[in-house]
Amino acid sequence: NVASASLPLQLDTAIRAGRCGPGDKVAFIGLAGGVSLGVMFAEL
Repeated sequence: NVASASLPLQLDTAIRAGRCGPGDKVAFIGLAGGVSLGVMFAEL
């Protein structure tokens, strides 16, 4: 079960696949049950 680590896991997968790298801007969007939403923006 990697539910709590799904965002960093997907970022690592994207970096290893060459889809993003240093200087790129990324957005982490997390959804949960009900009306819950979390958003974070970062520059690699």
